Formats: sequence, structure tokens, C-alpha cells
Amino acid sequence: MGWDKHGYQPLPTSAPDADGLELACRGYSTLQKSQCEDEVQFARSQFFCTEDRDITIRLMRIGRLDTSCSVKYWTEDGSAKAGIKYKAVSGKIEFAPWEYSKSFTVPILGSSTFDTDLEFKASLQAVKDCKLGAIKSCRVLVIDTDVFPGSQFTHAINQHDEAPLREKGVPLVISYMRLALLSVPGVWWKALLTVIWDQLENAYDIGIIFLRVYLIDVVLHPEKTDDGDLLVKGNRKMTAALLAGLWIGPCIVLFGIERLKNGPWYMGDSLKDNLKVNIFRKYLNYTEESRKRSPLEELMGAIMTDVPDLVENGFEGMFEVIQYFTKIVLTAVVVVQANPKNAIPLLFYPVIIILFTVCRMSINNQLADDLDEAEDDTLGLVTNTVADIEVICDYKQRGPAVDSFEKSLVNLERAEHSMRIFTFQNEQLVPMITNCIVALYIFAGSMQVLDGRTTVGEFIATVNIYQSLGTKFEKIFARMRTWLTAAGSIVPVTMLLNYPTSTTDRMRKSERRGKETEERVASQQLYEAPLRAKKKWNSAEFRFYDTLPFMLNQVCFGPQKALQSISAELYQGLFCAVVGPHASGKASLMKLLMDAATPDSGTVFVPEHLRCLNVSHHPVVLENLSFIGNICFGMSNPDYSRARRICERIGLSNAWLEHFDEDLERETNNEHPNLEWHSTLSVSEKRKVHFARAISYDADCMVMHRPMNHLDPSEIGPMLQLLREFVENRGVDHKANEQESRRPRTLFVTAGEERGSVADLTQAADVIWVLNLKGSLTVRDGGKGSNIHPVWRSRN
Repeated sequence: MGWDKHGYQPLPTSAPDADGLELACRGYSTLQKSQCEDEVQFARSQFFCTEDRDITIRLMRIGRLDTSCSVKYWTEDGSAKAGIKYKAVSGKIEFAPWEYSKSFTVPILGSSTFDTDLEFKASLQAVKDCKLGAIKSCRVLVIDTDVFPGSQFTHAINQHDEAPLREKGVPLVISYMRLALLSVPGVWWKALLTVIWDQLENAYDIGIIFLRVYLIDVVLHPEKTDDGDLLVKGNRKMTAALLAGLWIGPCIVLFGIERLKNGPWYMGDSLKDNLKVNIFRKYLNYTEESRKRSPLEELMGAIMTDVPDLVENGFEGMFEVIQYFTKIVLTAVVVVQANPKNAIPLLFYPVIIILFTVCRMSINNQLADDLDEAEDDTLGLVTNTVADIEVICDYKQRGPAVDSFEKSLVNLERAEHSMRIFTFQNEQLVPMITNCIVALYIFAGSMQVLDGRTTVGEFIATVNIYQSLGTKFEKIFARMRTWLTAAGSIVPVTMLLNYPTSTTDRMRKSERRGKETEERVASQQLYEAPLRAKKKWNSAEFRFYDTLPFMLNQVCFGPQKALQSISAELYQGLFCAVVGPHASGKASLMKLLMDAATPDSGTVFVPEHLRCLNVSHHPVVLENLSFIGNICFGMSNPDYSRARRICERIGLSNAWLEHFDEDLERETNNEHPNLEWHSTLSVSEKRKVHFARAISYDADCMVMHRPMNHLDPSEIGPMLQLLREFVENRGVDHKANEQESRRPRTLFVTAGEERGSVADLTQAADVIWVLNLKGSLTVRDGGKGSNIHPVWRSRN
């Protein structure tokens, strides 16, 4: 027999024997009419698309298919918002008799600005003559291919090195500000209001200058006899009182504006949250290589330090610079109008500050890099010590560990001292310029007052103006220095937001699985004819999707070619034991089945609609969740009573069952969960929690790598019994009368060579895949395989 274009043996081109088909579709003939109601669900739990094309979401129908049925669908916002990332749709889909697949399209709204990969949801509701299957809602991931913070930095970013990015620090910050104004909701109008209200404060400061001059030269001038210049004619005291009101009145208004700027109009929180969520979302989609490039301390440093620094010193700091610069311009106009020669000292500030900053920028960057490196070394040493504490204690290396830490502190202190001295020197520049200018004006201005060329009020006001200008220039200079820190902070953020992700590869695999699934289901319609000809269609439910097998064809994989041209098939609803010596490729094969790896050559087919769960060998406890949160992790609508029964059957003690009940009560009453429960877990109990979570999740296919390792001999039998029940009853602890209407459950389990675990596993399995060190695979019946139709083949 030949091979199809996917590399699999095709279904026969003529109608097969109906009896053979009934054997493959065993278990459905006893269903009552009420149990045979068709199921409609999404073809898979997650769809992928890019911004440049719309997404087609497919639905699948499983059941008798001999009547019409209908469902409603609609989209819901997730991190992707309707009208911004996609166009919301809703509608009704009708399935005619014998139709098993339908679809609807969601328009995607592309943009040229960066955003991480965002999701929205689609949901279903049964309307007529059907019920919903396991995948009642799905997520659509919209893949963004733009570069953060702008495409002009693509070349520097693709080098995956911080050095070229540090050279573009300030342009990166400016590009980020533009991106934030355009893409973060609510920021642009808050920014506009901030600029406008800041000018009110500037206007108040200018008004205060004129008020001081008027107060000294008119109201309080002892020789001023013309009362016509008073605000209150003929009454200096009332005029002074009115000036006091004009001084304090606007302060109340400005206080209210500042309160709004730090409350409803505050931009910082939304900007920080946007960056932090984007980094976190990006990290979850990283490739394995990207995760290696971004250790935990770098990720935490970016979220907790670099992001706040970028927002507060980079984005928000720019608005302070705009405010101070505008105030300086307005004040300078007033000073120059009074005496054009006053413009000369004003030129000293910007010239000296710019030259000083440019000359010391490289020193600042070097000192900042040295300090970051010293901090990372110290933090890394602490992190490694915590991770290796058992080995350190076992080998009596506590003292050397402390010595190493003290050395790292010395380097850190040296870097901090150098940065502290450098910062101190920078901070003295503007005050020194201001004091020199004020001293010179006191001398020159005093001569003008004595010669009668200026008034005392103008003299005092000008001195205050120079001092005020010095303060404003000092703030601008400080902001320029913090801008340098923001330019340093944006570099790690840019790196983290541009590391390669796995989403494109996952999209490609998902589309390939979907296409192959549909083509194979379409070819299976040939089976319909003999069933209907023998008039068995009404008594036996035929489900196209449930008869699709798992397939491996000429698969090669592994750095040492652990798998060499292996081929095999396994129909759904079977227990497959994968055995072989160490380094024979068992873990590699499990990765291929879970789409966690791509074969070097050959093809792997897993039906797209199956909800597959990988259960790792190492037990994992989620310490940020309660006990019940761990058991029911990943379930949208958990059946708590079933989960509790599974915990009891797995062998968790009454104390843990009481924990379960307490957590359920806390959750019902919206109380804070107990997060300290895991501190008393033994290694054996941790494995039971790990196993209970997997069984409770109730996936269509479970891939378990060496679950029996480190189990006591007395625990192996009950565990295998549960696994048999998972396959035979299509899940554990479901209602018995619903068994035949549920989806088949498939199980892949590997075993090492410890004790008698291999013999126990193969005896409990339906099928055995045997791997050897030569990279080949053979298939044979397991201990429970005698009553099952042999559909497995090995092509070596």
C-alpha cells in the first residue's frame, strides 16, 4: 500500500467491511437515543493567527449526524480588545444532516505598533438537537510581529546583545514614549491634560514675580504717595490683603490639579502594568533558548526595577522637563524685558550643562554597568546558594560560601562608592553656577540700584529669579541624569520583549494538525456507505473524529539520533506502555507526541481536537495556590466532589481531605486561601498531589513519563488500576451511565528499569511500544490487549 502526502498509509479507496468498522467503533452500539445526542465543539482549544490575516475558527460535530442541529457562537474580549485588535462577531451555525465540520471567520485588525501576542475568546451555546462537547470555548492568539519599541531598532535588536542597544538608549526611550502614547489606553489624553495644567503652574509662578515687584515698589514703598496705583484705591492695607489672597488662592486650585494628576489622571500605573504584563506574557511564550537567555534574576529585575525606572524617570520625567523648560523660557522673557543684559548669564546654564553631560555620559554608563554587574553577581550568588544549600551543608562548605559572599559584597561596595562620588559631583554643578551668577548680579545690580537705574523691587525680584532659574535648571539637569538611567533601564526591557517565542512554530504545527485531521476525517466518509447499507446507522453511533489514530511515520529525532525512522499507530481509547533502556528515546518520543519538539525528519500526527496533558516525572506543587487550587488547576468548571473522591482513591490521608474541605469552604466564602499547606508535604504526598491533579484534569490524552519511579511496591498496583479505569471508563469517577457518551481516553506511559515496574506496566497496558538503543521501535500487545482489534504496526 502506498503513502499519502503526509507520509501515512491512506484509508482504502473502496468501502471497507462494515463489521470491521463496527469493531473499531466499539462501545457505541449500546447507546440509547437520549445518549446519542450529537456533540458540537471547537476543533481545538486554541487557534493562532497573525495580524495580517483574519482567523477562521472551525467547529466539529461528533455523533450520529443523521439530523440537523445548530449552535450559537460569539467572541469575548481577553487581552485583545474588540475594535482594537479584532472585530467582534456573533451568529448561529446550522449543521445539515451528515455535516460534521463548520467554521466562522473573525476579522483581525492589524496595526504597525508593537504589542505582545494577545488573546480573545470564542464561546458556544447549544440551540437545537445537540449538546456541547469538551471544548465549549477556545482562545485565539493574535501573533504580533512588530519590534519593541520600534522597527528602526530591528538590526540592533537582532544581534541579541545589549552593547548596540546601549548606544541607542535615548532614542529607545523616545520611541517608547511615542509607542505608549499611541497604544496604551487612556495615556494620550492624560498626557495632554498634564501638559496643559502644568502651564497653569508656570503662569502662577510668573504672576508671583510681578506680584513681588508690585508689593515692594508700590504697596510697601514708603515714598510712594500716589495711591492711584493701588488695587484698592487709597487703602494700602486692603491692597496688601488682596495680594495675599491672590498669592494663596491659586495654590488651592493647583493643589486640586496635582491631586488629580496623582489620582485619576496618573499615567504611571497603566504604563507599568502594560510593560509588566507584556514581559510576563512574552516570557510564557518563549522558546527554550530564550528562557536560557533570561534567568530569573533578570526577569525579576526588569519587572521590579527597570520598568518602574523607565516609566517614572523616562516617560513621566519628560513631562517635568517640558514644564521646567517652559517655565525657564517664560521667566527669561521677563528678565530680558527688564534688562537685555540679563540674558548673558542665562546662556551659561544650558551651555555648561550640555557640555558637562556629554563629557560625562560615557563615564555614567560605565559606572552603571559596573554597578549592575556587581548587583547581579551578588544576587546570583545568593540564588545559587539557596538552590545548592543541601550540597553546601553536606560538604561542610558553609564557611567558604560566606567568604565568597563577602568578596562579592566588597565588589558591590566598590561599585556603589564610585557611583555615589560620581553622582555627588554631578549634583554640585548647577548650584555652583547659580551661586556664581547670583553673586555677580548682586554686585552689578546693587550698582544699578544706587545709580537709580532700577528699583529695589526689581533688584530683589531679579535675584529671586536667578535663584529660581538655578533651581529649575538643577531639576532639568537631574532629569537629564535620570534619563540616562532610564536609557539604561530600557535596554533589558527591550531585550526581554524581543526574544524569540514559540508562537509561530505552534501556529504552524496547529495548522498542520488541523489540515491533516480534516483530510483524514473527509476520507473516512467512505465508511458511511456500508453502515447505512446494512441499516446499522440508527443503532450504532459513528464518530469520525474518535477513530483517528495517533501516527508516527519514519520519525528521526534527537541530537544523538535517539529515534531512527520509527513508525507506529495507536487508536484512541488505548493504554500504551513505552518501555526501553536508559537513553533509548522515551522522553524524546513523549515530547514529539505533545508537540513540544519537532522531528528532524518524518511526521507525527495527533488529532487536533484532543486535549493532551503532559504529566512530568518530577512532581510539581504550585506554592502560590491552595491545596484545592492545585488539585483543580487548569479546570474552568471544576467538579469538586469528583476531585475529592480522586484524592481519596489516590491515597491522600484524611488530613489532606480535611484541607480540601477547608479550602472549598474558604473559596465559597471568598476568604483568603491557605498558602502554607505545602510546607508539611512529604515527597510521597507531593507525588500523590501531582497525580491527583492530572487525573482530575480529565484530558483526552495523557502522556506520563516514569510515573512509577520511586513508588513503593504497594502503591504501583492501585496506581495502574486507576490508569486502567481512566482508559476503560473514559475518565475516573464519572457517572457510570455517561461513560459511553464521553470521548475516548488515551494514555501513554513510560517506565525505566527500576524494580518490576516494567513488567507491571506492560501487563496493565493494551499496547507496548518497545524502544532500543539502536533507535528502532517495535510494537506488541500488552497484557490487556488480547480482546482489542490489532491496529498497530511497526515499520522499521
